[in-house]
Amino acid sequence: MIGIVITVSFVNYYLAIPAIVLSGIIYFVRSVYIKSARDIRRYEGVSKYFENNLFYLLNKFSVARSPVYTHITNTINGLASIRAFGAQESFEKQFYAYQNDHTSMWFLFIATSRAMGIAMEIICSLYILIISVVVMLSDGMHFVNFYLKTKIKLLGMEGGSAGLAISTGLMLTGTFQWAIR
Repeated sequence: MIGIVITVSFVNYYLAIPAIVLSGIIYFVRSVYIKSARDIRRYEGVSKYFENNLFYLLNKFSVARSPVYTHITNTINGLASIRAFGAQESFEKQFYAYQNDHTSMWFLFIATSRAMGIAMEIICSLYILIISVVVMLSDGMHFVNFYLKTKIKLLGMEGGSAGLAISTGLMLTGTFQWAIR
């Protein structure tokens, strides 16, 4: 990521300014995403498992697994007792409750990942837009040197440098997606 920004900055050093600003925005989005994803994954793993479950006291290893898998294991281990007492319907309802919680948390995790991906795409597209605008405007820009009191024309950007800036800017999108996840 840093190499891409440095390469683009070599082409035109003014492009380092929006890169720094957008890096701050990306860091903020990343920190919000990481906190949210961690909490969602944690909740998905332990949701409603500790409520009304005495098996936790007997088998602490199963707490680390998802409640769905733990419930299936407990049901299979106690299948004879469940059938003897006619508690099939109760266990079936409990399984569906665990499955609904697990599925809803998994969907929330996927939706959060996609939202972060869209935010990264927008930020990287904004940076590519800034690179493209600077490349298009760099050929005819003038600035006034107040010390020499002369009007100096900036050197036009060559085609190779423009292509290098835009193509490395396009690589930035995939790099940010990979780095943050």
